[in-house]
Amino acid sequence: MNKPKTKFTADGRQYVVIVVLTKRPEEGKKLVFTIHIQQALEEVQKKWDVRVVKIPGGVTDNAPSIVKAVRDTLVSKDKHIPCSGHELNVVAEAVIEEFIEPAGKMKPIVTYGKHSLNFAYELRDVQIASGRPVPLKLLQAFATRSNSYFEMIDRFLVLHKPVDAVLIKHPKAPPMITAQEVQQLKETTDSWAPLMKVTKALSQEKYVTASKTIPLISCLFKELEELKPETEIGERITAEKIKIEILRKDRFGDLENREISICSTILDPRYKRMHLRSASCTSDALTLINRLIRTEALLKNAEKDRETSSGGEEPQIGEDSL
Repeated sequence: MNKPKTKFTADGRQYVVIVVLTKRPEEGKKLVFTIHIQQALEEVQKKWDVRVVKIPGGVTDNAPSIVKAVRDTLVSKDKHIPCSGHELNVVAEAVIEEFIEPAGKMKPIVTYGKHSLNFAYELRDVQIASGRPVPLKLLQAFATRSNSYFEMIDRFLVLHKPVDAVLIKHPKAPPMITAQEVQQLKETTDSWAPLMKVTKALSQEKYVTASKTIPLISCLFKELEELKPETEIGERITAEKIKIEILRKDRFGDLENREISICSTILDPRYKRMHLRSASCTSDALTLINRLIRTEALLKNAEKDRETSSGGEEPQIGEDSL
């Protein structure tokens, strides 16, 4: 468990950020992972005197065990915020099988380039000779990070000409991919690039991005619709499959039903109701906002009345008392 970090909002309000790091249960113990997380969260509540009523929201990934633990312990369903960046990564992982096919012949080349020092030095020299001031290296993908597949393919496309020039000098190296396969890889990155841009826009640390989720997903759909693949693999990868994955109810299909997301979007002067599609959800959100504003106003008025009544009336001083 990390020490709480005290931060302040723009209007001077203080809030505390607590990061809980849990360990998986030891082998042989019949302890469900969800219960283990709940116990860790309850320990945080007791140790730092965190009252549930003071928690405005909780952000988690979409793992069922994490979601259940947080909802049962800290926040209700309407205050739970799924991590949008993680959700987009899950979408990318869902279409990785389609991406691996065009990358299948490219990955051995990248692996060879990472393991061969001679290849790496020659690749650097070719780039310098061609006028690139800062030589680039090939990037290896990792199965646990969906973004790394995009980064690997994107970097290979940038370096495919220097790589081709170096590979011809290495008889034991894997064969270079064809021009058609290069085109397939390009369409792969064209399909995946919008997802990565939205992920980076939502995955910020120094400012809140809750109000940007709905507008960015809306813009993502428009960008996907403009893609026009020219190969069979591009048609399988692009718009339709990605949009189907995004529209799943457990991802972004019910995005406008999430109170925090839709209310924050409406209250953000940059977006308001521009990107909202559901009239009923918009109406419900406006009703909720109005109710919250009225409640806040009543609480402030009640507090002022209490302060006035506790202070008492000031004595009136007349001319006769002078």
